[in-house]
Amino acid sequence: MKYLSDEKKRDKSIYLTFDMDWVIDEVLEDFYNLIIETGVTGLLNVTHDTKWLKRFRDDKILELGIHPNYNFLLNNVGG
Repeated sequence: MKYLSDEKKRDKSIYLTFDMDWVIDEVLEDFYNLIIETGVTGLLNVTHDTKWLKRFRDDKILELGIHPNYNFLLNNVGG
């Protein structure tokens, strides 16, 4: 198991995460174009449904995850 605090086990990888945070589709389109243009990949924390989710899933450019603000739903806490 890797621990970021352990210098000897830490690799030189860079991990990118992005949050949607209820952004409008025009901004997601710009974001998608930048991802394509730069060739980077990462994790997108999802907050809402949008037509762009299908594109992200189909292209497999981004891994999609549940936004951390929604962890309580997974833990069955708070409602």
